Amino acid sequence: SDESGTLGDEVSSGDALMGRVFYSFKQRYMLTLTVRRDGYSAFGQMNPRATFPSAALGWVFSDESFMTDVSWLNYGKLRVSYGLNGNRDIGRYIALADLQSGKYLHVLPNGTVSQVSQLYVNNMQNKLMKWEATTAFNLGLDFAFANNRIDGSIDVYRSKTTDLLVQHSLPDVTGFSSIWDNLGQVDNRGIELNINSKNIQRENFNWNTAINFSLNRN
Repeated sequence: SDESGTLGDEVSSGDALMGRVFYSFKQRYMLTLTVRRDGYSAFGQMNPRATFPSAALGWVFSDESFMTDVSWLNYGKLRVSYGLNGNRDIGRYIALADLQSGKYLHVLPNGTVSQVSQLYVNNMQNKLMKWEATTAFNLGLDFAFANNRIDGSIDVYRSKTTDLLVQHSLPDVTGFSSIWDNLGQVDNRGIELNINSKNIQRENFNWNTAINFSLNRN
């Protein structure tokens, strides 16, 4: 309870199922398939659960026969992935109607004023509220050369979040000022670069460097 004596108790529940299949051929070609089924009580009564599949491919091209004569490259791997993910970081009860209590002053016909208790619906329910969903595509390259003294990765990505939960206004005639609904969309795209180098490797002295670069447009 707080200083005013108001009691607060919030309860939520969630569940999740996930299946994953990984297949590797000659440790050179890799496939990962994943599917999730997530549920959370905070979403509307019609859509408490959502399904999020994803797939990823990997190819270690440095192990191919046509790379035998490329002596300067020690390791090279291409990665590509595509999938959906969900967000449940929302208020526990924003999809439900709730009751609010309070008091107001009522003027009787004889002119006297009395204090009256009231109980009213404080929030409009949205039984159709559903998960925010992010669709993401990523293309990556892992590399190592110069006898593995320099290694790193480059990733290019693009993601789109749909059904973003936003609070929009309602006309006063409804009796409510706003409601949460799946109306927004956010797009992200960018690139990330990581490079690590082993400059000096001695018995009593090591010097390593790491360079990171990222660029995102939202």
